[in-house]
Parts: sequence; structure tokens; C-alpha cells
Amino acid sequence: MYRFDSFRPEDIGTLRVEDTTILAPVAAYPRIVEVYADHPSFSLFHDEKFILCGGAVIPWKGLGEVWMLVGTEPLRPHAKAILKAGRLAAQIVHQHFGVNRLQTPVCVDYPKWTRFAEACGFKKEGLMKAYGPDGNDYFMMSRTEWDR
Repeated sequence: MYRFDSFRPEDIGTLRVEDTTILAPVAAYPRIVEVYADHPSFSLFHDEKFILCGGAVIPWKGLGEVWMLVGTEPLRPHAKAILKAGRLAAQIVHQHFGVNRLQTPVCVDYPKWTRFAEACGFKKEGLMKAYGPDGNDYFMMSRTEWDR
């Protein structure tokens, strides 16, 4: 049974360190979790096991900076639920928090996350060279259309 709920910092058990920079380069810094909790954010569980959490930091009216942290559970068995949760989270942030633009950096070395963002309605806007804390290149992806 899946549960999609509001994010609480205590939801996070052990994170896969290698994945913490995929969608949110700043996720590598521990204090950022407290910042995330003050903005629209969500957690996904399966049989009460933490799968992932994500949301949007809203720096100003109309803009949401998307983030996501991945737990230790394998993701492939939960792909459909993760996609559904991602789409639902985007709609909630748009409708209930007045966000017209969601954007996120996605590491070019993880094409599966680029495909996931695209499946959630995001489009590539450009390449940011040496953007990440690891020096990797990232795509800037955004969603500004809300009819899906």
C-alpha cells in the first residue's frame, strides 16, 4: 500500500548518498532538510517504508525550485507510484501555492531522471556547465504548462 503525505524531516531514514545530487544539488548539505520542510513538500512510502520525498522551495511568488531526496529502497518496483506522486505534487504546488513555473536542475549523467522530469511535464531549457557540487553538467528543466 502506498502513502503520499506531507513531508516531515523525520520521514527521512537513510538516504542513498550517490543519488542526493540528482535533482537537488544542495541536498548534500544537512541543514537543507529544515528549509525544505518550510515549503510545499511531500513523502512517498510503500508499506510504511520511505521511498522518496520532494517538493518545491518557493523563493518568490510564482516560482518553485523543485528538489527530491531518494531513500534506500529500490526505485524500479515503485516507478508508476513515483511518477504518479511527481505529477500530483506538481499539480498541488501549482494549484494551491500559486506557482506558475517549476524548475529543477537535473544531472546529465542520470538520463532516467531527465526522463522522469519529462514524464512529469518538465522541458529542458539549457545546459549548465559544471553546475553541480561535483562539477558535473546539469540540465535546467522547467514546467510552465498546466493542462496535464
